[in-house]
Amino acid sequence: MSAVPKILATLFHPLLMTTYGTAAYVFIVRRIDFLAAGNVNWLILGLIFTSTFLLPLISVFIMYRFGMIGSMEMHTAKERNWPLIQSTVIYLVALFAMNTRIIPTFIQLLTLTAAVCMLEALIINLWWKISLHMIGIGGLCGALIITARNDSNVPLGLLSAVFVIAGIIGTARMISGAHNILQITAGFLLGIVSASVLFALIG
Repeated sequence: MSAVPKILATLFHPLLMTTYGTAAYVFIVRRIDFLAAGNVNWLILGLIFTSTFLLPLISVFIMYRFGMIGSMEMHTAKERNWPLIQSTVIYLVALFAMNTRIIPTFIQLLTLTAAVCMLEALIINLWWKISLHMIGIGGLCGALIITARNDSNVPLGLLSAVFVIAGIIGTARMISGAHNILQITAGFLLGIVSASVLFALIG
């Protein structure tokens, strides 16, 4: 049973939320618009996966190899500072690079939300260890809520599934002892509010 929270933490890693949001958008929300595009869906997904997950992961691995952090899991708040800074920079560079018509506004806003949330997490992390996993899934929840308000193509089932996943992640983080209920709740609220505000103002 102890392996389950670890598997869930890996499957729903905060850096994967932009990729999952992209997949949900191109294959579920806008599936009719993108149907004729063929491989464009996979091209966009590959670009997002590489720029928002693989590159930050590689940078964290390099920091681990050079002894800048004690583990890839970054158990302590202090270990998170440099990875958060580097990941934020990578996301902002990716956002600048994807400022093109081929990348839907939803995906660009989701990437911006992730970068903003990481900056917020970095500031909070100087004093307190907040749940990055819950910030990530909370941001995805907020993005989909505001998008659903303006786009009838967002199915209720998708929204429900994301909120159920948020509950599962939060429970797994508590069971593993990685965070307490306050850190989990604060992370989720930070993510959902940040995403909701950015999508409502810019989207």
